[in-house]
Amino acid sequence: MNDGMNDTAFKAFTALEDQLKIISFSNGHPSVILAEQMSFISPILGNLKSQYLLDDPISEINFHKCLYPSFRSLVIYYQEKHLVMSGLPLENTSVVKRHYQGELQRISHFYDTYSFHYKYFSLKAQELDALFFREDADPLSLLLPVLPAHEPVGSTVTAELFARFLAYERLRNDLLALQYELEPTPILSKTTVDRFGKLCKPFKWTGEIINLIEVAHAIHLNKQINQGDIGIVEFFERLGEFFGVNLGVPKKGFDNMKSRKRLSKTQFLDQMRDSVLKKMDDEDDWGAAKGLL
Repeated sequence: MNDGMNDTAFKAFTALEDQLKIISFSNGHPSVILAEQMSFISPILGNLKSQYLLDDPISEINFHKCLYPSFRSLVIYYQEKHLVMSGLPLENTSVVKRHYQGELQRISHFYDTYSFHYKYFSLKAQELDALFFREDADPLSLLLPVLPAHEPVGSTVTAELFARFLAYERLRNDLLALQYELEPTPILSKTTVDRFGKLCKPFKWTGEIINLIEVAHAIHLNKQINQGDIGIVEFFERLGEFFGVNLGVPKKGFDNMKSRKRLSKTQFLDQMRDSVLKKMDDEDDWGAAKGLL
């Protein structure tokens, strides 16, 4: 749903995501970490509507359909994940797996309960936007969702439901990843098959991780992936998965680069540039020696 944000909102959202992730990696009791995360989100969410002009039906719909659900989903996601991990049984692997499976079934049941609205959400439909995302829409319409014990504050009830869809999709991905980590590793798990049917090893970054972090920041800052329409947190996670390493929190890695004293702050990028230039010079010298230039 982030594709409905303007540049200002998208930058604010990704910056908030980065900050929340930094907090999640900090030491401390889980409840204290959650409280700190909520202290960052709540003021931003409370002031969200005042930051964006809703002076026409299109901007109003965009706010309630895309902007509000994206920010609100962060609250739901971190609260729900806290509850899941707080209830994690301290027993054997099979019991932990059942716990994760139970949570996945709960999410699946939620989607089934709101199947009509979830399909509308998934298909990015627009036909009922005026009903779902306008504050002056008919509150008695039978097409509006009913969320028990929910009083919409700052947005519409469907916007709240969309926020839960976003949060539960993210939580479901986390649970599937955690569940996968508990599975025994298959013999061929470290191989892939190319288009010719040949088994080959996956890529593995074997250099210093800070070097890949340099490259990742340079790529993201220059908007080389998805025309720049990807958050830096998501980009770091997916790039790290591709190379089989954990790149950590983007801001922390950037701060480590900035804090270099004796070496260049972009040591690896400088080294890559020098290597490429040297190869070009070597090829030019070889061509001249052979009389090719």
